[in-house]
Amino acid sequence: MQQYMLKVLYTKALWGTPIDKNQAIRKRGITAILLILSLTLSICCYAQLTREQRIQDSIIGWWSNNHWDRNWKSPTDAEGRLIEKHINNFVNWMKQSYTPVAGLGTVTRFRDSWGYGVKFNVWNVSYALNGKWIDEKGNFKPVSEENTPFFIHVNQIVGAYPMAFLNQNGNYYFTWMADGSGDLYVHLKNDPRPKGIHPNVSKFITVRNNYQSVMLAPGNKLPFDAVSKGELLAASDKALAQMIISGNQNKKADYERYRKTVADLKIKYKNSLDEPAVVRNVQSDEYMFNFSDPFELNDNGNALKSYRVYKLAPGVWEKMKKAQPQWVTIYYPFFTKESGSQKNEMYTALTQNLNYQYIYNYFFAPEKNSGKPYTPADATGLKARLDGFRNKSKSTVASRAPMPKTTTGNIFFADDFSDNTAGSTPKNWFFNDRLEHAVVKRMDGEAGNWIMLGRYNYLRPNLLHYPLPKNFKLTFDLITDGDFSIRTGGVATLTLNTRTMHESGAENTNGTGEKMTITFASGAQEALNSNNYRGAVIMELKSNPSLNKQNGAEGAKATAPLTDFSNRKPKIGVAIVVLEGGIEVFVNGQKKLSGKDLKLAYGGACVRCGLSPASDINSISWSATTESDAGKIKIYLGNVVIQKL
Repeated sequence: MQQYMLKVLYTKALWGTPIDKNQAIRKRGITAILLILSLTLSICCYAQLTREQRIQDSIIGWWSNNHWDRNWKSPTDAEGRLIEKHINNFVNWMKQSYTPVAGLGTVTRFRDSWGYGVKFNVWNVSYALNGKWIDEKGNFKPVSEENTPFFIHVNQIVGAYPMAFLNQNGNYYFTWMADGSGDLYVHLKNDPRPKGIHPNVSKFITVRNNYQSVMLAPGNKLPFDAVSKGELLAASDKALAQMIISGNQNKKADYERYRKTVADLKIKYKNSLDEPAVVRNVQSDEYMFNFSDPFELNDNGNALKSYRVYKLAPGVWEKMKKAQPQWVTIYYPFFTKESGSQKNEMYTALTQNLNYQYIYNYFFAPEKNSGKPYTPADATGLKARLDGFRNKSKSTVASRAPMPKTTTGNIFFADDFSDNTAGSTPKNWFFNDRLEHAVVKRMDGEAGNWIMLGRYNYLRPNLLHYPLPKNFKLTFDLITDGDFSIRTGGVATLTLNTRTMHESGAENTNGTGEKMTITFASGAQEALNSNNYRGAVIMELKSNPSLNKQNGAEGAKATAPLTDFSNRKPKIGVAIVVLEGGIEVFVNGQKKLSGKDLKLAYGGACVRCGLSPASDINSISWSATTESDAGKIKIYLGNVVIQKL
């Protein structure tokens, strides 16, 4: 039997209306119970991770099935056979450098009109759905459509778009997202991309936009030429003139108007035609001259939101069809520890362990690789990380004795996250690694640690004993990022469910049971005296079999304004009181909702206005359910206490 030692050193005011009068202290209509506890609870717990949850830190490896590579046909020509040799080396080098954790790796070889390469994928795996994702030998299969791709692609430019109307007769013009840009990221308040890159990579050309690209080229020089305004206008005028003759005759008048715009721009920029061509749209074509000036940039010329124009150096386009690369691009999405073991291990292996120097030498300085087999960069560090996952898996206890029926005092559970380090994931709390993470944070002006909730990712106390007491008070604090001007800021949802959670940690809504959700939405203070204020508390009850049904719609719901929670008042204290199935919601000591406020879908009175007195709550979780500007606005949980009543 393994014991978990949970040290609770906790000071907090619990807000709410007292139920047990012998324990209550009334003052001005608001109950404040001050708990000053220094306890060491020895808890024997059966809240161990399920086998589904243990996947998240388990080494899975590469799939032996070639399903995703089944369309590759071995070439018969000499150049094609050489290409296949290079592609197979890509596969072997990757498999030596990266072993998938918490997912299954697959390979897809390909050849396109400008190069060739390998698309790799790491797929989610699962025991769920009665073994749907397990093969006849008991091995994992990829979960359909749940994958993360990464590539080794000869002659690829990530974040570039061709200017197709100019690309004739061996010319190839394109726009390119700048290093540090990326339309998936530049609009975010906090850029989630890792800062910098490992020294294993930094000595080569690296470009960070929608992907992290590492570009290997002879002498670290790409065969691209920057295009000037004058050249772009001249090339556009020539292409449009040809399109008037041989293009779509229905658009002849449009093309003539575009040429007039080009002529006007030559005059407008006559003193700066030698300057680099920078345009406002990454997808730029002949329509950029449709009543507009493509050189008038957005966001005051922000370099991260404007795009340089380049072209391939002379003769490069024809050379790109050969086996010898003009350059090699290895590119992959950005991940950190907060992204979960599967994605973080992939990013770490590709930045620290893939041997870029060996790959560079193989193509551009082969004499330096003479007689040397491929080995991963920092093979020692790679082995240490994988051994860490293996040891973590071994340390997991398959079964444990039940928790004692009683604990010290009337505190059933408490965690203020003080045993955590800022930037880490919360200890003894479970969330799905495949979704946005819960992360420990320090908040300006606030004491202690807080948990940034993951969007639509249930956060659960892993050491909590179920079922919860029949009668209890749950208290916690919420903070929203306050610098928002839209109508709704951070939103958090608490879920109480009589069903046990799924192995994956997801909420279970199957079969007989009841689920109560309570949502806390912050609003913009500026809209407080208008119909647009969106701060609210929302309670919703759904059950099977249904007792609250009207006109075929199941469930009961209640909403109350929440003026206490806004961009000017970003913090609230919450208390949920459950007594014999009845439920009441308090915010900052004031009752906001109770089960009696629930209404049916079409306004009818609730039939059951709370949980069944006979029901046991077997699952509790929090998640961020922010919709508006969720990339910028986060919501934080703190000071969780469950008190038996």
